[in-house]
Amino acid sequence: MKNFILLFLLIYSLNLTAQNNYFKNKADTKDFSIDSIINIYINEIKPDSIRNTIQSLQSYTTRFMLEPNRKNIAISLKDKFISMGYLNTVIDSFIVITNFIYGPFNIQDTTWQYNVIATLEGSLYPDSICIAGGHYDSFSDSILVGKAPGADDDASGVSAAIEIARIFKMMNYQPKLTIKFIAFAAEELMGFSDESGSSYYAKNAYANNEKIKFFANNDMISYNRSISNWESKFHCFTGMSWIRDFAYSMCIDYTSITPDTATHNPWGDSHPFWQQGFQTLHFEEYEFNPNYHTVFDVVDSINIDYCAEMTKITMAMLISGAQFYTGIDENHKSGIQINVKLYPNPATDRITIDNAENQNLNISVYTIVGDFVLQKVLTNNKNIIDISSLSKGIYIIRLTNTNGTMLQKLIIE
Repeated sequence: MKNFILLFLLIYSLNLTAQNNYFKNKADTKDFSIDSIINIYINEIKPDSIRNTIQSLQSYTTRFMLEPNRKNIAISLKDKFISMGYLNTVIDSFIVITNFIYGPFNIQDTTWQYNVIATLEGSLYPDSICIAGGHYDSFSDSILVGKAPGADDDASGVSAAIEIARIFKMMNYQPKLTIKFIAFAAEELMGFSDESGSSYYAKNAYANNEKIKFFANNDMISYNRSISNWESKFHCFTGMSWIRDFAYSMCIDYTSITPDTATHNPWGDSHPFWQQGFQTLHFEEYEFNPNYHTVFDVVDSINIDYCAEMTKITMAMLISGAQFYTGIDENHKSGIQINVKLYPNPATDRITIDNAENQNLNISVYTIVGDFVLQKVLTNNKNIIDISSLSKGIYIIRLTNTNGTMLQKLIIE
């Protein structure tokens, strides 16, 4: 009887392990669409986990960039990523010269600052990158007495990146494009310093010709006094309509938040990426936080459930963007090399493609999440294509001939 019980427990344990592995890895199977995968993953976002991360950052009392604890904070963030399985996490150090006038104080200082970067390498296109991040430094009106808890600004944004990173490792998620989670340093004094963590990274990324598909920046995403009717600001920059439309679709499809376009924020971490021509968007709470840059910006004054809902937007974007493995490069380095015109755009039931080069033209159409929906070879100068079978939404069109490739967004209304 004893042996029977032991055998039963062993079989039960093996079955339970197999079941757990199935649910852990089910997003990798072909039985699940991108939509199903996103819903599986966003349901794993835990408000308590986000709260714990914010609380741990708040516990430093201050994360002001000129305080001596800045490297310890960077090391703790690195250790956090490593503990989740990101053994390749690095601290990227850089020098900042700061001239900061604050009331009667004139602070001039040269310091080392530290970005923290965790990488989930893509399986097919590891050199194409999607980025999620926020800044971990903080500021308050009482900075000179050593208090800058910065729960909303911006432990909330860092916690969003960490929560997504945690879930991706827990679920054994394998993207086709590389995903980087970055905790940026030295954001708060961008106007008083010669460098910030995001500007340092963006300039190096441009110089190294990094293929950055997009950077989703979360900065102050946790203040909301309402229990429903949630909204969010999407700070959009000139020329960044692709990522704005992409983020809108993810927000509407997978969250209870209503997106609202705002003018771009020249002081946030998105701005340096925009300056280098990379697709970027800054997510921010809709309601102004009265505790902004004060000692009252603490975890008890924010809405953790709202922060968790905001986190879903970036997670959906990362899953969609990192599964779009056709190699499309959305940043400024994508040059139009062929003479083709597509109209109307937006369209309803048909589009016209003028092929001035008079040679065979391959057209491939993908949804915004990379699902292939249509392919044709065009042989005429003017080609009318029936799109009445396609649902309303945003699509990416790839046009290719022997001279090169052109990418274009198509909106079907």
